[in-house]
Amino acid sequence: MLEHFSRRSRLAVVATMAASMLLAFAGTSAAASLKIIRHANGYTMLNEVELRRFTTLAFDDMGKILAIGSEDEVKQALGDRYAQAEILDVGGKTVLPGLIDAHGHIFSQGEAANALQLRDTTSLAQAQQKIAAYAKAHPQAQWLTGFGWNQARWALGRFPNASELDRVSAKRPAWLERRS
Repeated sequence: MLEHFSRRSRLAVVATMAASMLLAFAGTSAAASLKIIRHANGYTMLNEVELRRFTTLAFDDMGKILAIGSEDEVKQALGDRYAQAEILDVGGKTVLPGLIDAHGHIFSQGEAANALQLRDTTSLAQAQQKIAAYAKAHPQAQWLTGFGWNQARWALGRFPNASELDRVSAKRPAWLERRS
């Protein structure tokens, strides 16, 4: 897990730098109405579930994205306007336009997407099955991490105990957070 933490830290720095560059770039020339970021490692959401990767992004002075894709795709979408655009080459840095949330823990959300999810379990036995399956599917994981369990739904009348978890955790430490 520690190796992921340092990678996430590096990604956070790159994302912050890219956002700062975007903000600085957006205010550099009031005369230019079209701006292009190219050579990016870019990701943006097309809708609520579809993530789109791009290398080139065109936007206007108001920050509205006009085109994303490869450089050729953006050139084709913009036509003659491409030649008039102010261009910023970000040299492969990560750009995340539109991934804005007033209160989002983006790294926690990424971790949650890769963790064991126990929200839908209705019994301790079902949770144990999911834990065992997750442990088997992730043999490289030093820790088993997950969340969402709720002993009230399991009708145990108590919290689960360590021995119940140890039986299915493949002899690895586990950190499973309750739904609240």
